[in-house]
Amino acid sequence: MPLKTVSWKKDSQFISVEAEGSWTLSLEFTPQTDEAWARLDKTEGSGAATCVLYWEAASKQERSVTVTLSSGRHSSSATLVQKGTESGGGPYSEIAPKWMELPATDDPDLCFVTHDMPYGVGRFRNYSFYLDPQARVSVWVAYPLNKALKGSGSRTFDDGEAWTGTIDPKVPRDDQAVVTRPFSGYGARGHQCPSADRLSSEANFQTFYGTNITPQNYDLNGGAWSELEGNVRNWMVDFDTLYVVTGADIHGYTRTAKDNDGKSIAVPVGYYKALLGYKRNASGTKFPGQSQGYVAIAFYFKNQNYSGDNFMTDPSCKMSVKSLEAKLGYDFFVNLPAKIGEENAAKVESTVSTYWK
Repeated sequence: MPLKTVSWKKDSQFISVEAEGSWTLSLEFTPQTDEAWARLDKTEGSGAATCVLYWEAASKQERSVTVTLSSGRHSSSATLVQKGTESGGGPYSEIAPKWMELPATDDPDLCFVTHDMPYGVGRFRNYSFYLDPQARVSVWVAYPLNKALKGSGSRTFDDGEAWTGTIDPKVPRDDQAVVTRPFSGYGARGHQCPSADRLSSEANFQTFYGTNITPQNYDLNGGAWSELEGNVRNWMVDFDTLYVVTGADIHGYTRTAKDNDGKSIAVPVGYYKALLGYKRNASGTKFPGQSQGYVAIAFYFKNQNYSGDNFMTDPSCKMSVKSLEAKLGYDFFVNLPAKIGEENAAKVESTVSTYWK
């Protein structure tokens, strides 16, 4: 009777029982509780049978229930683990570290996952993402960027090789876009963490995972969005580290594209970037509006062509991080206040420095 790890949500699962003669089923909860948050539709029988295990929605903490089958002198057990809402909700969610680039991860319907990469003699984080398994789109991808983390050289693979085997191994295939070939019905395969921001072999390959790809307007992908990505890499050289959040806005989306499996993938209504630059010895002249070495900006694009538009001066595209938070309902750079204080963090997130030209 195999069981599994499940999300925090209320649900149920069939359990197949095979025994010689009569049998009983019992439940044991961890941590121990007087509240039976899971139940069986039957607890005794004879021979082969199918039962149903039901469980209630969880609170913040992970918990488990062990089902024990007893038949004569023999017994067998299996355990179901239910994630708490603090984990991000999905069965493959990870606990978010206190990295500076990360937004809040408190939505129980989304899954937080991170990938690492070789760095020096060890490993370092490549990028993290917050996946909507229903839309099969990451609502944001976050990563630190500097010369060392970017690496050197050019794209490790040609266009054919780059898209081969790009299934994210940390996420079930059914919850992500499969994009060995282009989407059917809409747009380009748009990276959130750009391939050009990670040039070492393993790190570059990971940027082609389906969890990092969305259906993006062709003209936006090759036009204004590409120009913004180039600006980000240019700005990077002025900082010790530039913390980048790139996201796909799927609020109220109505269109879908088909991936290579024929699954429906949400077509974002827009795309955004939130940037937080850090320079230890920041100059007030170089970075006006900075606070304790930090300076920030945000951008938002509708999923359309911006050819001929100067998005760097368009107030609908260029804004403060605070304004982007109000637009999307997200909390970016949640670990900044602990570093420089609430007042300073609020100043950074509400200011658009003239540095960002």
